[in-house]
Amino acid sequence: MAGKPVKLELVEQARLGLYAPARVFAVLMANLIRNACLYTEHGSIRVVIAENGVRVVGTGIGMSADELAQLTTPFFRAQRGHSEGHGIGLNIVRRLAGRFGWEIGFASKLNAGTTVSVRFPNAHLIKD
Repeated sequence: MAGKPVKLELVEQARLGLYAPARVFAVLMANLIRNACLYTEHGSIRVVIAENGVRVVGTGIGMSADELAQLTTPFFRAQRGHSEGHGIGLNIVRRLAGRFGWEIGFASKLNAGTTVSVRFPNAHLIKD
């Protein structure tokens, strides 16, 4: 993100406990945030932790309906984006989510950004 006019922010609306190894969650989030950083040249990337899951919201290049349909296909990369990466990050996210029963959703608008949501049906709220 060096040199990019991008604001990265964390919005913690809730504290969640997951029934999964911390490393699994770290890999999932690292892939989502890395993609947002690669495809956002200006604007913002927000990571929102809510009662039912997390959302990564970026103001990047967005995707067409065709790109969105192929998003978790191994080795797929947006044609208008960076040549960095190997096109396996979102496939890893999809596989991890499936293994732990998490629900993943993608919403995107071309040239306006992308939101990736991960819902954790079995998460529990952590009280302070």
